[in-house]
Amino acid sequence: EHESIIDPRDNEELNEYYGIQYRGYINLKNINYEGEYQIGLLSDDGVILAINNNVIIDNQDAHAPKFNCSKNTINLKVGTPLKLDLDSFQGPRVKVANTLMWRKVNSPNDRDYSLCKKKMKDLDKLEDKGWEVIPQDVLARDIGTCSI
Repeated sequence: EHESIIDPRDNEELNEYYGIQYRGYINLKNINYEGEYQIGLLSDDGVILAINNNVIIDNQDAHAPKFNCSKNTINLKVGTPLKLDLDSFQGPRVKVANTLMWRKVNSPNDRDYSLCKKKMKDLDKLEDKGWEVIPQDVLARDIGTCSI
């Protein structure tokens, strides 16, 4: 089902020239998810993503959908939530994208940059390389911390 972003000032649908600030956590509840991960973000337009106050993705330009990924991996464990801050803006409505992804790796040296900083029209190429959309049950947000 399609959900629109509604401008709280006039109840109109926003489809261009808006920004979103998301404040929350990556919080594992399933031990099967534990491990080392590379984080990626398919975005159109600008984004800044920080984990535990460390910026891991910074692409503040207006651009076509592009996949950005972290240089370092993060270790995820059940019971150890990691703070997640995502600031993004949407320019012209030609395309809209903001998809947070991860890729489980065997070790911090097992990162794959082959698709990083590449323009991307769909998720198929990313999924073929082991990237997955981060499941909603792993993400938690503070009440009142997603703003437009």
